[in-house]
Amino acid sequence: MGTTTSTDPVTGTEYATEEFEALRDMLDAEGIDWHDNSDSLFHRTQGEHAGRRFSAIFGFGSYGWQSGLLEVRMDSDEPIGWITASDAMSLIAGDITEEQADYIAQANHDRAKREAI
Repeated sequence: MGTTTSTDPVTGTEYATEEFEALRDMLDAEGIDWHDNSDSLFHRTQGEHAGRRFSAIFGFGSYGWQSGLLEVRMDSDEPIGWITASDAMSLIAGDITEEQADYIAQANHDRAKREAI
């Protein structure tokens, strides 16, 4: 498993995550097809599983990127940020709902804010 990095184009600060590569490894292990749709700002993994589209994003401006966490969008295209690879995999696999993932994301966001103080 590698580390994916993204650089803030304004400050030059580099942010890293192992979560993005971990999610790709989990998708491979489950036999879920995905493709890389990254560009200069975002690392993006997209695919479809059980009739549902998904997109996982890490990069400048995505929700949670400065804390090394992922943003995921499902069919509704509503962003669910601040989640780990295992939470993203649970969402993609249908083990948790978007509402449950959003609750997890809010807790992760609140924790990151407390730790930054």
